[in-house]
Amino acid sequence: MASMAAARTMPFPCAPVRVCVMVVVVGLLMMIGRVDGLYSASDKVQLMDSTNFEKWVFGSKAAWVVEFYSSWCGFCKGFAPTWKKLGVEINGWRGALRLGALDCADDANVDICRRYVPVGYPTVRLFPPGVTSKDFEGEQIEAVVRETVESLISRLTDFAEEVKDKYNMDHYPHLRLLRDEDLPPTQPGDLARMIVIEGSDKLSEGDIDTRPLLLESALYKGVKAFRISPNHPFRNQLKIQSVPAVIFLDKNGNIAEKHENKILLKEQVHLAFEHLLGKEKVLESFEYNSGVPRADESHSLRPNTVKRAEYPPLIPVHMEDLESAIGYALRHEVVLKREVNGQPRQALIKFLQMLLVYFPGEDLVLKGLQEVEKYVNEHISFTGDEFKQFLDPLDGMDGRGLIPKSKNYITCKGSSDKFRGFPCGLWTLFHVLSMEAFRQNDQARFKEVPQGIFGFIKNFFSCRYCARHFVEMATDTWEEFKDLAEMVLWLWRNHNKVNKRLARDASEDPQHPKVQFPAPQHCPNCYDKSNSEWILEQVLEFLQNRYDTSAIIRQKQAQIPAPKQSHIKETAKRAESKLHPAWPKEDIIDTDDTKPRQGKGSSSSADYTVTTMMHVGSVGILILLYCFITNKRRTKRRLSTLLPLFTKRVPD
Repeated sequence: MASMAAARTMPFPCAPVRVCVMVVVVGLLMMIGRVDGLYSASDKVQLMDSTNFEKWVFGSKAAWVVEFYSSWCGFCKGFAPTWKKLGVEINGWRGALRLGALDCADDANVDICRRYVPVGYPTVRLFPPGVTSKDFEGEQIEAVVRETVESLISRLTDFAEEVKDKYNMDHYPHLRLLRDEDLPPTQPGDLARMIVIEGSDKLSEGDIDTRPLLLESALYKGVKAFRISPNHPFRNQLKIQSVPAVIFLDKNGNIAEKHENKILLKEQVHLAFEHLLGKEKVLESFEYNSGVPRADESHSLRPNTVKRAEYPPLIPVHMEDLESAIGYALRHEVVLKREVNGQPRQALIKFLQMLLVYFPGEDLVLKGLQEVEKYVNEHISFTGDEFKQFLDPLDGMDGRGLIPKSKNYITCKGSSDKFRGFPCGLWTLFHVLSMEAFRQNDQARFKEVPQGIFGFIKNFFSCRYCARHFVEMATDTWEEFKDLAEMVLWLWRNHNKVNKRLARDASEDPQHPKVQFPAPQHCPNCYDKSNSEWILEQVLEFLQNRYDTSAIIRQKQAQIPAPKQSHIKETAKRAESKLHPAWPKEDIIDTDDTKPRQGKGSSSSADYTVTTMMHVGSVGILILLYCFITNKRRTKRRLSTLLPLFTKRVPD
């Protein structure tokens, strides 16, 4: 009977099942938590979107500093490490001031980005506590990409002091120096005070700004923090001999700790408060991204450890890239504008007319572009939201034409979703348009494509720092072309200038380096090593072979007439005598910015997801199989133990 009882109470071997379930759940969470933006859940930056922005910012007791960025924007990528480090440095301020980031490249965030980003990315806005109105735009930090972590800490400290003075937030420390004013009396609920006695009445160059130290106190309940001058009467009451000094008082006003002739580190401040108050007195259990699944860190922007590719393959241009770039340009970049009128509207008309004349697309897309041009011509002024509502029905289903919604890049596919994509697709589109103008050979219209490109970038390209660089560069070289061949080479030359400027930048995909093109293995005769000069006739021929209408891979292959060859050499020779972009030999190592990631050793976010699913599924199957076999063996052993009890003969 004891054996039967033991058998009944023997636990079912389900531990492997639990392990399997945990593995599957963790794997799913990894995939769900994958972040395509520049920040992940492990950063000390709150991940925001259109569904939670108001939840965090509106009615908050803490001030918010929010970066509106675009995950494809090169300057945003360059600024992201600064924002992440800032989040770490001021993590202790989060009782008073918190950092956020919102990716405006996500179409779901267009409306909120239009409200707070009137110019372009990256944009950082300061929101004081208690914001309730959607009409309040906050204060913008100008030229934020030029800021360092140290300068941003100083800017945000000034902002926190202004918030304390203007809104009298009770839990904020008193950042303004008290010279002879009495300290505010103790209030019910006060548990401790932190007093910083400055070394002098005026902050001089080289002195330590103690205000950031006081902001660390906002993390704790019932704490008041003050700065007083070295001549303040309270110093004598505390009997402090040497300054600067930091003193901690308990709720009865007795000195709990004092540190003379020194300024503490922020870690020492937290240790003092935890010793004085206990960890349970922290203001709240708020942590950045609480409840957000931990992201796969390999997918977030961090210092590149991937070896920089040397010679990636040259992939033909796909129509899908061109359509994706046009769709994003209209459905996202133009839609982001609060209002389109005046000069931007004229620029948009020229951009659309350029597409209608030179874009070698499908009839359905061209019909959609005609509808858009008609709308813009008929409306002297329209908002981004009105434009969005007009574009929504242009899905190719009702015969009105198609403005593509997909963002499926093939030629311009990067090693992750943050790399290449739209900027690469736009460059590719520009090259195709310039080559189509060259193919049509209407010399009187040689400036139509550059004007269309220039106007769109200047007025609608949302990476404003990128747009500014392009406009300055294009303006400086505007007189360098006089015909269509020179125009094609002008665009190629400026593209190489951009590649040279952004080489090894944070925005560079290591598997698709931004270097001079065409590469030697793709056009051996394009560069004269002995004279360190491009052979422009060969370059022009390479560009034609790559970007001409006949070279584009379409979803539905069509018979396209071959381009005219007769005028190539003549016009190229004229251009060669005028344009000599000579780059250092070591720069001629790779292809242009339009190459996709392809080949062994490279993978996309979709590859990572599929691989993860396969691993999780394989592990789950193996564990379930182990479960089944183990359970079967144990059941067999139990039966062999119980069988004698049932077969034992009963004595007569």
